[in-house]
Amino acid sequence: MLLFKPYHVWPIWMKEKTETRRLWKRQRAILGSRHQAQTKMYSNEYFAKLDIIEIYQQPLGAMTEQDAKAEGGYTLAQYRHVLEEINGTPWDDKQVVFVVRFEKVPFDHYGTVQQPWLTKEGLQLQNLYLNHLDAVRGACSA
Repeated sequence: MLLFKPYHVWPIWMKEKTETRRLWKRQRAILGSRHQAQTKMYSNEYFAKLDIIEIYQQPLGAMTEQDAKAEGGYTLAQYRHVLEEINGTPWDDKQVVFVVRFEKVPFDHYGTVQQPWLTKEGLQLQNLYLNHLDAVRGACSA
């Protein structure tokens, strides 16, 4: 299981978020494994299945604009803000994180709604993501 913020559901569905950085003390995902993507701990509900295609460690200071875009369509400055908000700690260029690169498994491979982004809930999640992006852009331009 990989836990994500609700505002990351939409970009994962749309394949805009294809990697995640984690402050794990030890590696918790295995290359080639399949994980359920969830927004709630201790729940059986998931919004996608993800195949892990690469795992490596990287100092935050080595991130590029392309890395930030793969985190959900952010600029590097925006991603710094998001990571600080998620983890509740200031950005540290020397902090080494696990980078988990993944591919979303097509929905028809696990028997859920074929196009969940077209449902009422899907549209609400799209709005949540767009509102989140607007807030991050505003925070980074201030």
